[in-house]
Amino acid sequence: MQKPRNITKPLGRRPLAISDEQIIEALEKSAGMQTEAARKLDMSYDTFWRRVAKSETLKAKITEINERALDFAESKLLQTMKNDSEPKVQLTALIFFLKCKGKRRGYVERQELTGGDGERLFDAGAKDVADAIKSNPALADKIKAELSD
Repeated sequence: MQKPRNITKPLGRRPLAISDEQIIEALEKSAGMQTEAARKLDMSYDTFWRRVAKSETLKAKITEINERALDFAESKLLQTMKNDSEPKVQLTALIFFLKCKGKRRGYVERQELTGGDGERLFDAGAKDVADAIKSNPALADKIKAELSD
């Protein structure tokens, strides 16, 4: 019995040339999702990614499409936040919005380990701390005492 062939991709043939316009159209139809756009074009994701990496036009278009998709999602989120008919959904939307947009006002679930602009809060590394403890036995005793409490 003969093994069935993969009929979705012809064996031994190179794919037809795909234009940037076709790639942009596929990206538009897939809301910027690159894997889906590659699938629509019958391209591997690696080939698709290489094409995008070589083209500033495609990179810019992906950014534009992603921004439009985010704007759409944010508008739907704002509509949900204004919807009084489903209070639980409204509360969830409000909490989500504050966690994403209200970080600088303290609406976060995790502790930030950097400063406001992502800079380090202090410059001492583990080696610096170890050196300080070695050179100051009183500091080492104080740290041990606090850790044992």
